[in-house]
Amino acid sequence: MQMYLDDQLLSTLKVPSGKTRLTVSDKACPGLSIEIRNPKGASWRIRYSYEKIQHCLTIGKASDLSLDEARQIGYAVKKLLTAKEDPSQILLQTSGHSCPTFSLFIEKNYLPHIRSYKRCVSADMTLLDNHLIPAFGHLKLNKIGRYQVVEFLQAKVRAGYKPGYCNRFLVLLSFCFNLALKWEIPGVKQNPVKGVDLLKNLNKTERYLQATEIQSLLNALEDSPNPLLKYFVPLALLTGARKRELLDARWSDINFESKVWRIPMTKSGRPLNVPLTPQAVCILLSLKEKLPLLLESVPKEGVEWVFTNPKTNRPFVSIFNAWNTARNKAGLSGLRIHDLRHSFASALVNHGVPIYDVQKLLGHQSIKTTERYSHLSPERLRESASAASVFYGNLLPHLV
Repeated sequence: MQMYLDDQLLSTLKVPSGKTRLTVSDKACPGLSIEIRNPKGASWRIRYSYEKIQHCLTIGKASDLSLDEARQIGYAVKKLLTAKEDPSQILLQTSGHSCPTFSLFIEKNYLPHIRSYKRCVSADMTLLDNHLIPAFGHLKLNKIGRYQVVEFLQAKVRAGYKPGYCNRFLVLLSFCFNLALKWEIPGVKQNPVKGVDLLKNLNKTERYLQATEIQSLLNALEDSPNPLLKYFVPLALLTGARKRELLDARWSDINFESKVWRIPMTKSGRPLNVPLTPQAVCILLSLKEKLPLLLESVPKEGVEWVFTNPKTNRPFVSIFNAWNTARNKAGLSGLRIHDLRHSFASALVNHGVPIYDVQKLLGHQSIKTTERYSHLSPERLRESASAASVFYGNLLPHLV
């Protein structure tokens, strides 16, 4: 919505019923808009394009910044763009000193940083755009304290968000402040998330496959309409790879001589060398032999992708329908593809593989991430507990 804004009009603007926010652009100052959110209030935003990149920054609350003041910033931004200069500098100056707002820090520093190494930033963008920026975007980094963080967290809990999801807010916010400290962003002296405990996730359920369940699933795959699914699932169980890593795998990434599959870019933004077991090599060789027979047409340059869609000669965009049919047929309706990765990790731990080896195999940067997968089976725990009997020997009386 575009209007010629004035103070009288601003006083009448309200979020429409059934909506969560209202955005009105100022015709008198292109790029300037006011965004009203319930119950957060109204904030001024500046939208502009610099070096072919679109930017949209919060410059202050409407309660702190008048219409005239917001327009002056907008005009200054336009003048800098005309001179082919970066407008973010004038936005820093308007904040009163060099400490940027959270919104400006995210746009100017954080996003360029994670885009330089992360394969996908959509998860971060969702948390930032929908939660963190609306709450903290207008605040300067040195004005965000532990109290504001706790208040934000409690509000999300009251709104019905699950503990696990709320913890993602804290982890991302803490990471942002750690980077600000590392880069010595002016005015940032501490991380306000430090000392705020993660919420206990008592409802969290962990899922890994038992031997009988694996057999049921493999049997169900034999009749799958997707002929590649019966290769995909065993490879997922034998490598612990993520769904997209497997679906995007190229034959050129697999070295059969050294028995290593190189993933050029993982979720963490790093390459990973996955050792291939004899069973995994056997499955891959079988798939390589039969794949050309499954394709509707074989490309002249040869088959590039390990899991080539027979209809498009490109990687599968999704395999959910075939997967859903197979898991339901096996009586495992709640099983996710990611649980195959979990099962791989659990199998390693239950056979005595050190947790640090599991971390390397999964490609985790933090051992804490790996520990989520390391759940010992009851059988393994009983075997461990039996060591007490061996140690005590005949010291304890035998009860009949």
